[in-house]
Amino acid sequence: MPSATLEILDDRWVLRCSPLARDLAAQIPALRFDRELEAWAGPLVLSTPLVARSLFGPGLQPTNDAFEVVDQWNREAESARRDLSGSNDPEAVRTLYRLSPALFPEQVGSSALMSQWGWFLNCDDRGSGKSVQTVCALNAGGHWPALIIAPKSMLYTWADEVRKHTNAEPFVLVGTAPQRKKIIEEARTHPRPVIISTLGTLKAHSRHAGYGSVRRKDEHREPKELNGGWIKTVVVDEAQALKDPKAQQTRAAWAVGDEAEHRIALTGTPIVNTPLDLWGILRFLSPQDFPSRSKFQDRYVLTREGFWGGTEDLGLNPVHQPELDRILTGHYCRRPLRLPVEVLPPQVRWLDMESKQAKAYRDMEKDMMAEVDGNLLLTTNPMTLAMRLGQIASATPVVDEAGNVTSLDSPSCKISALLELLDEMAGDPLVVFAESRKLIELAHRTLTGGAKPLLRPDQVGLITGQVSSVERAAHIDAFQRGEQVVILCTLGAGAEGITLTRSNTICFLQRSFSYVKNIQAEGRVARIGQERDVRYIEFITRGTVESRVYQAIAAKEDKAQDFLRDPEFVRRVLFEEAG
Repeated sequence: MPSATLEILDDRWVLRCSPLARDLAAQIPALRFDRELEAWAGPLVLSTPLVARSLFGPGLQPTNDAFEVVDQWNREAESARRDLSGSNDPEAVRTLYRLSPALFPEQVGSSALMSQWGWFLNCDDRGSGKSVQTVCALNAGGHWPALIIAPKSMLYTWADEVRKHTNAEPFVLVGTAPQRKKIIEEARTHPRPVIISTLGTLKAHSRHAGYGSVRRKDEHREPKELNGGWIKTVVVDEAQALKDPKAQQTRAAWAVGDEAEHRIALTGTPIVNTPLDLWGILRFLSPQDFPSRSKFQDRYVLTREGFWGGTEDLGLNPVHQPELDRILTGHYCRRPLRLPVEVLPPQVRWLDMESKQAKAYRDMEKDMMAEVDGNLLLTTNPMTLAMRLGQIASATPVVDEAGNVTSLDSPSCKISALLELLDEMAGDPLVVFAESRKLIELAHRTLTGGAKPLLRPDQVGLITGQVSSVERAAHIDAFQRGEQVVILCTLGAGAEGITLTRSNTICFLQRSFSYVKNIQAEGRVARIGQERDVRYIEFITRGTVESRVYQAIAAKEDKAQDFLRDPEFVRRVLFEEAG
């Protein structure tokens, strides 16, 4: 086994080894060869001694200083585990870190760590109150100014949480570019500002970090209003959006994060398709531990050669996963939502298309065209074909003379099944989701229109991208107060940031191909405040593209298990008592 020494010099790790061991040293992500020292050097991060020990084995000789630093980190990690698992008295932790009484005991540990540690990844289950934990952590640590990056639908929800739990002032970054610049200027004059922005808006007000060979325009290299290090804390909500390192919005988030003292990422689904999705989040949180995507893949992702060439990711590498677990210990939490009720297995109801739907579906599938009420519906590529087949599997498309689908109409196997379900519910409140806005609008027209409407318009809530934020909030409040029997939501507009716990039943007229959207939608009902067993009812049209989507979603969920729901991982990182 090659030998090497690891020491601390000028607040850096320095690894000295024989030139014959150069290839091993080059595998340590945080180290670079320093010609002046004639050794490998890098920042004081935990990944370096862990990877070096794995590579050099007993041949690695740490100095006393190195032993002391790692020993201190181990003690801090063990204390963090006890805080997260509740082994340390939550009320004592609450008092020690001056945390809000609004936090539930199970939220105290993660909020305490977020208030103290330089970076933290909160992957608690949807509905666990990650936003409240974060806002209380910012307040306890006095981490102002802060920048919260969130989906558009969540901007004002975050502003409300900031007002409710802190004495800080939220500044929502909306409007034209000059208006947004004025909002940022105003925020800089406030003693405790919290700027709340979307990723799309952020990229116009921050420089973009570099990534590999991705070329940056001159305007993306120059510092902008949110740069300069004046922002102390950066929070990214729904951080799975950082999975694409080439995206401008991802590299803008990296840039503001690199200059901040504290970085927090929130996501219930850090792995959407492949473990490499995780790297973009970790690069934001700890760029020194995880500077290289290729090195992360080589070390922590199990791959194989693809059938058509290239590589295919299979999951996290079980050989090195304990090492990754140890780097994240104390910087990571993942706790299943613990409700005093059961979340029942999904109930799948298989539907058969109405005859008009079935004929159009068969024609479209066979010839990539179908005649509907005298107008011709055409497709020109596989993507459009899949979309059209999905529409027809749900309802009958209304086609104009130009061949565009302007809306969906009856006959519809999905709407017929929904009416039957509402009859079963006997007035019990129901939440309905679908990917298609046209299908949701058809459901709304069916329930509230016609000579004898089933329900009054004020009894049916509606949340789509066409509904304003004011109307959206009014519909949610009315549903929660018991004034509405059913609320109809698109997965794009209604899957995030809302609470619909008055109902314990979600009906999916359609699922999204996005695993993230689906589980976020489930969390609108299965969340803190739910007092009845939760059930999901899925309508799937037999023998159509929907059945294949259903299978693909199941496969995506299996891939997420390695990092999210592996019981042994959760036990090691969160619930293992310090030995």
